Amino acid sequence: MSTQVLLTPTIITKESLVILENNLVMANRVNRKFENQFVKIGNALTIRKPNKFTVASGAGLQVQNINEPSVTITVDKQKHVDFQFTSQDLTLTVEEFSERYLKPAMASLANQVDYDCLTDVRGISNYVGTPGVNPVAFSSSVQLTGRRMDDNAAPQENRTLCLNPNGYWGLANGQTNLFVMPTAKDALVKGYLATIGNYEVYMDQNV
Repeated sequence: MSTQVLLTPTIITKESLVILENNLVMANRVNRKFENQFVKIGNALTIRKPNKFTVASGAGLQVQNINEPSVTITVDKQKHVDFQFTSQDLTLTVEEFSERYLKPAMASLANQVDYDCLTDVRGISNYVGTPGVNPVAFSSSVQLTGRRMDDNAAPQENRTLCLNPNGYWGLANGQTNLFVMPTAKDALVKGYLATIGNYEVYMDQNV
């Protein structure tokens, strides 16, 4: 006779987090190196921005004042999916419980998290192209965006391009004759097209 192990809140939470992270697109591309500090100091964190200096000419010493710029990041959103289940449901295996409850719940939560991330991006005024017009070619998405970032001396590493379905598939169609299809490993990443023009290209229907 086999013994049945009841699912506990810890098991459910760990499984939920795995499913949630696997469903995120835009939110998975956000720099999260400061997230552990929120546990220590509360819901607000001051981040130091890079210092900028000017180059002096001549032999004379020209001391510059250092005034480190900063920005405050505030955790001001709380999202959750609430539902109830019976004690009988807790006797299911993790796989069954995930399929019936956690996957649909985490899919909805991931969709909301991505939407909130993209809503914050709208406040950035530095853009190329025409607002409201979908980029459907390399020249209107990767080329213009990359050139603008290079003009502003943005770092070359860790660049991400997140497109809506129309722009994503338009760009994919334009590349079919130009490069080898992504490997099976890349194809397993949700919404991932390839690395094009130094950008990792993703699709998010919330764009």
